[in-house]
Amino acid sequence: MRYPAWKYLLILVVLVISTLYALPSLYPDEPAVQISGAKAGTQIDQSVVKKAEQILKTANIAAMTILLQIMLPYCVSVHLKHS
Repeated sequence: MRYPAWKYLLILVVLVISTLYALPSLYPDEPAVQISGAKAGTQIDQSVVKKAEQILKTANIAAMTILLQIMLPYCVSVHLKHS
């Protein structure tokens, strides 16, 4: 070995960390909207999901998924199709 083993190990660790850091950039962007309450603790229910569906339908916007997230904070996630 030309250099001490710790230098090779350090290079390997830096490469692994930088690869993990760069992985999210490899995926394409996905247009999405998140709907949440204006105040903390506002309850979001199925009626908000139905209203979001209506608004998207009247605007001629196709949605892939509309999810009501029940974990705190309550919100609705709308993932849109690429146009």
